[in-house]
Amino acid sequence: ISIPAINLFTHGTHITVAHSMGTIIGINTTILLSSVSFILEIVKGMRPKVKKTIFLGSRIFNASFLGFWLILLVMGVKRSKWIYFSDQISFGMFQDSMQVLHIIFGLFGTGLIIGICIIIYPMIGHIIVILARKLYGKQFENKYIK
Repeated sequence: ISIPAINLFTHGTHITVAHSMGTIIGINTTILLSSVSFILEIVKGMRPKVKKTIFLGSRIFNASFLGFWLILLVMGVKRSKWIYFSDQISFGMFQDSMQVLHIIFGLFGTGLIIGICIIIYPMIGHIIVILARKLYGKQFENKYIK
């Protein structure tokens, strides 16, 4: 994207969005979730069922993110093609032709949210258990933990 000849065609398209979303969601979010998971594993090991759930969530997240990113690239290429090589098609007609891609984009975005929720909810439960044990000690463990 920093190459001027390529930037001419990609600037102002979904390709720029794919680049920024790839950075924010793909890199930053996974680093933060991995860090929290690592800390929780050190503080109090996670049960195999929790690990399996988090692994399932990460697979859904990764697959959805790949689709999300690829569909943004496809949308960017189509927009760049429309801007520079179209036969005077109106913006409204162009947007109508992109309707299916927008729906697919929304589906992959929904998959991202579902994957993140599947990862985060067990982690939050794990944090609550750790904090409750620190506050209530064995009393919490006997009453609420099987």
